[in-house]
Amino acid sequence: MSSFFRILRYARSYRLIIFISILSSVIFVLFNAISLWIISSLISLIMGGGSQAQEIGGTEIYKSIQLFADSIINVKEPTDKLKLLCLILFFSFIAKNLFYYLSNICLSYAEGWIITDIRNNLYSKLITLPTSFFDKRKVADISSISIRDVSKIRDTFTQTIQNLINEPINITVFLILLFIINPYMTILILLIVPISGFIVYMIGHKIRLKAKESSQQIGGIMTILHDSVKGIKVVKSFSLGNFLKNKFTKENNKFRLLLLKQDQLRHLITPINDIVGVSIGIVLLWFIGSQVLADDVGLRSNDFIKYIVYLFAMLQPTRKLSNANALIQASLASSERVFSIIDYSDNYNQTDRNCKLTFESKITISNVKFKYDNDANYTLNDINMTINKNEVVSIVGESGSGKSSLINIILGFYTNYKGDLRFDGLDAKEIYIKDIRNLISYVPQETILFNDTLMENIRYGNPGAKDSDVIKAAKSAHAYEFINKLENGFNTLIHENGVNLSGGQRQRIAIARAILKNSPILILDEATSSLDLETKSKVIDALKNLFINHTVIIISHSLNTAQLANRVFVLENGKIVEYGSHAELMRINGIYKNLYETEDRW
Repeated sequence: MSSFFRILRYARSYRLIIFISILSSVIFVLFNAISLWIISSLISLIMGGGSQAQEIGGTEIYKSIQLFADSIINVKEPTDKLKLLCLILFFSFIAKNLFYYLSNICLSYAEGWIITDIRNNLYSKLITLPTSFFDKRKVADISSISIRDVSKIRDTFTQTIQNLINEPINITVFLILLFIINPYMTILILLIVPISGFIVYMIGHKIRLKAKESSQQIGGIMTILHDSVKGIKVVKSFSLGNFLKNKFTKENNKFRLLLLKQDQLRHLITPINDIVGVSIGIVLLWFIGSQVLADDVGLRSNDFIKYIVYLFAMLQPTRKLSNANALIQASLASSERVFSIIDYSDNYNQTDRNCKLTFESKITISNVKFKYDNDANYTLNDINMTINKNEVVSIVGESGSGKSSLINIILGFYTNYKGDLRFDGLDAKEIYIKDIRNLISYVPQETILFNDTLMENIRYGNPGAKDSDVIKAAKSAHAYEFINKLENGFNTLIHENGVNLSGGQRQRIAIARAILKNSPILILDEATSSLDLETKSKVIDALKNLFINHTVIIISHSLNTAQLANRVFVLENGKIVEYGSHAELMRINGIYKNLYETEDRW
């Protein structure tokens, strides 16, 4: 129930419009009750039932209401009374449907904003979560939660307001009228109703469990779809079509069966309610109706007709209320998945942190040890290094030596390391992580481009930059030439993952983005790995200009770029085994020299 009330808390900002919706619902219910009263009066009139006070049965309150209604329809001729009842019925139907529309349109406005707020909160949380969170979750599953599960929450809110408020009002009004007409029969009905309610509750609980399973299953389906589309070249080149098709079909069938079981339970509610309701109605029709005909219960036939009309009218809101429970249970299963992300905590408190807007002297790494979650061995072990301001250092080593892990720690992607990382003497864990990242321009090993224009993809480095600054950065990264040859130039729209650009072109866009950001610290993670020799030479020349007055960390397999550094750190199995200038490392005839001389093999 905590998820249920939490969804309702999002409604606080829209309580006025929701109040109007609820008020409209109440007025709708009142007009609905009036229209049913008139319908029963019409039936009684046509069947020849009397309407004088001495012919009225039921309680004293009921007699007073009936006398008041008769005073409004104060005509003697049956045909005139029929005409007047028809007119009142017509206008009451118009009124109740107008308020029904107003109630629902106000509710739609509120629920649209509530779902938007929840999805915005979810996205805001997602982009602040640590990298370790995404290591444990699949992109498709997060997408499923953000789109499908958030949409399911809409069902919770809709059914809550429309049915858990509207229908109880309906039921309450009908019950009051039934009590007014004959309290004894109504008490008998209420004794039977809990049986149906208990059955509905148990079914709803099972539906919630099945809904949670199906939400998780759709995430698995989306993962297969996402991986297949993203890796379509691999799928085709290895002829994996049939294999993945069978895998997808298997998972899709699991999802189908889960939905079937969920629907089997959900669709069971209406028949149960109908059978219980009709059984009550038939018993009353036979038992009480026979006594009415024998004049043994003090209730006239026209009053009994009203009672039966209201009783059967009460079945519809009861049915809706029961079905609402099934939908709400399914929606709550989705809401739990959504709130599990919004509530995610990595115990990394960002309050009371130090601001760090400039980089003045050095980055110090002392005795740093790090391992990924669930890994038994340390990826980094006792790393010690100092990187001075305006110094160019290179970190080299074979794949798996820990180069990228070290960079991820400097960037604050992982904070669960042991030891010290300091910027100008300040502990990184005591600095706002956003400030650390603002000090760093980063060119990742895997170039990430967004589904936007080339101009905007470069501008992500500095969202406030002018077009002229973007163009200047593109020229510095030697990207201007190929951009200018495109039909739409800088307005060319990048497809998903930048598939309409070559690897080298994508990398130059990423470098231009880092150049535009112009932070005091520059990290290049295999930044020239996808460039041809000619372009690599041009980009290295551009980077040399960028290195001036910047602190640069180069991660590279290519020891040609390592020669640009003042100092080189050689990593092996998570440890620094050698460090010094290129010339110094070549003289000691160690690991670095061996790597340099055999570079073509790694």
